[in-house]
Amino acid sequence: MDSWTPCNIAVLCGVIGDVSVRVLASGDCLATFALRVPGPQAKATSIPVVLFRPPAWLEDLAEEQQVVVVGTMQRRFFKLASGATGSSTEVLAGGVARSRETRRVTAMVRRTVETLSEFAA
Repeated sequence: MDSWTPCNIAVLCGVIGDVSVRVLASGDCLATFALRVPGPQAKATSIPVVLFRPPAWLEDLAEEQQVVVVGTMQRRFFKLASGATGSSTEVLAGGVARSRETRRVTAMVRRTVETLSEFAA
């Protein structure tokens, strides 16, 4: 059996939903939004996305705009009001670009391909 190296890379192309930007107690700026992407049998599915230090244009972006997101999947655990532990799975975005920004999208995808090629070597 060949050796392999695991990796965690997510590339999403879809339609952005409601964007929420807030400043955390730490002072970090955080944006959260849902990205509607094609799912199994062409049914749409909604993927939650988190982005630290979002670009200024993101908050003003109209819903239904197409964007490309590159990042990693993460599972986050938190305490519920009842005291139980809850969890959610989301994409921690490393970059986001409007789909019409071809140079930015190309650069993000190129970096992703370079990262993946390291695993294929």
